[in-house]
Amino acid sequence: MHFRLLKLLPLLAILSTQAATLNAKTDANTENQIRQAMHRIQPLVEFGELYANGFYFLKKENGRDILEVRTLLRPYYELVMRVPVFPPHSTEMLLQKGPAEVELWKISKISRDASGTVLVDRDFPQTLISTTDWLRLYQAQGNFSAIGIVMSSGMDIEGLKDYRDQLRREAHVGW
Repeated sequence: MHFRLLKLLPLLAILSTQAATLNAKTDANTENQIRQAMHRIQPLVEFGELYANGFYFLKKENGRDILEVRTLLRPYYELVMRVPVFPPHSTEMLLQKGPAEVELWKISKISRDASGTVLVDRDFPQTLISTTDWLRLYQAQGNFSAIGIVMSSGMDIEGLKDYRDQLRREAHVGW
């Protein structure tokens, strides 16, 4: 029995290496698609011009393929833009499918669970930013008072750096 398992070890190592290579290629394709979209899809271009420190994710949410970008605004806000895209294929460019959805969240608390995962508590409801308000915010170079939002000032919330580091690790593209 042990002899048979020893014979299988090299085969398992080869399969594992091939799977890791396939995942790396898929991740490279995803990263390439996102980087192209950052320069072609207008709301993402605008977001990148205002906030160079975004974290980009290509994911499926509520049955939709979306390209999501998040950035942390001091002292305790998170700006999230979701752009619906057509289902991506590994070699094709991402194309916008619908209008961008923009939300501003106020983070109330950051903690860790028993496994060390960062947990973020946000105040509800989040502020929804319309397409018109996004354009005004963009023209005002990110000044939220241009769309009637007064952002609180104060000290950074404890754990914000940990949350930023987690976003950086999980993002397909980030700074």
